[in-house]
Amino acid sequence: MNFSIKDLDHLAQLSHLTLSNAEKEAFAPQIDHVLDYMAKLSEVTIDPAVLASVPVPQMQLRDDVVTSTPMPLLADNAPDWDAASHAFFVPKISN
Repeated sequence: MNFSIKDLDHLAQLSHLTLSNAEKEAFAPQIDHVLDYMAKLSEVTIDPAVLASVPVPQMQLRDDVVTSTPMPLLADNAPDWDAASHAFFVPKISN
């Protein structure tokens, strides 16, 4: 695959990223390398019988019971509490 600077510009725009020209020159070949490797991995065939023969480890559940914080406690300590949606809002701290 040939991942171009134009492709990277489009990806950066979709990701809301701002990249310098030097970063674009550095990242485009790296992304191209990753995409080439992913293309190689997609060529690998996996036999479903082999997957079925792999043992699945048994997981143990937690012994303790997890409880949520009571709503009145959240409401009393929240900076801005919305009782209708049981949600709190925090002030924006960065641009």
